[in-house]
Amino acid sequence: MILSAFVDDSGSDEASRYFVLAGYVMQAPFWEAFSDEWASGLRREPTIEYFHMADAEYGDGNLKGLGEPLRKLKVNELSDVISKFEPLAVSSWLSWESYRKIARANIHPKIDSPYAVLFYQVMRAVHEFQIKTNPQGKYHRVDFVFDDQSKIGFRALQWYSALKTAAPEPYKSMMGVMPVFEDDKKIVALQAADMLAWHVHRELEHPEEK
Repeated sequence: MILSAFVDDSGSDEASRYFVLAGYVMQAPFWEAFSDEWASGLRREPTIEYFHMADAEYGDGNLKGLGEPLRKLKVNELSDVISKFEPLAVSSWLSWESYRKIARANIHPKIDSPYAVLFYQVMRAVHEFQIKTNPQGKYHRVDFVFDDQSKIGFRALQWYSALKTAAPEPYKSMMGVMPVFEDDKKIVALQAADMLAWHVHRELEHPEEK
């Protein structure tokens, strides 16, 4: 069995206090049905082409012109799709302040990026979950799809090759094919990851909110 993970980011701008990578993991065959239902939710009135959580919160971009009740309705309808399929949620985060004080300029230039730290850790979280929940050692390969990151995405692929070469078992067996970077406007599973990443980031930035 192969697992597929879809991961997006939030807070990549240093104006934020935290940088988050988060997403969902599920058996690969279930993602097709998930994507069909998510796409149906996008088409349901009020119809939108794609979903970004920040647009839903602030009424921007693809949801510009929609009142708050309609934006909340769309969020609730799409979250119901996530609830129905119950994928594993995974997230990794760090504070920009900690990165600047501890890591920046103190690690190898090839991985001197907060994205590098989170890229590794979000994968490790999925692998550690398998180890924790499968004491018999029946681990599954995990293929990762990340939101497009331009130049940093190309560097991440270089990191992955080196990591897979050096990784001990059982991690090596769980590491799937080379991660791919896709446009979240086209891959609806990444839109679900965007929703999760936004909420994890929002909770870190505003812990006083419900």
